[in-house]
Amino acid sequence: MIDRCMNPKCNRYEFYGAKGISVHRAWLTFPRFEQDFGYSKPGPGYTIDRIDSDGDYEPGNVQWLTKSENSKKRWRL
Repeated sequence: MIDRCMNPKCNRYEFYGAKGISVHRAWLTFPRFEQDFGYSKPGPGYTIDRIDSDGDYEPGNVQWLTKSENSKKRWRL
């Protein structure tokens, strides 16, 4: 999440940081992200997803999805 939004050398940066997608400032440390998000990753195969794909990684706009669920979501957009 942080790398793809803040590191121009990341191979996914063009789809996130270059488009203006950012990470909530307090979430730049994992303990704060975990505190705000309320729980850890539910298990292997899950990835963080933005509910509003044009919005930032911020409280109220993130959820855990399996990679399969996330792929299906992309095709609906």
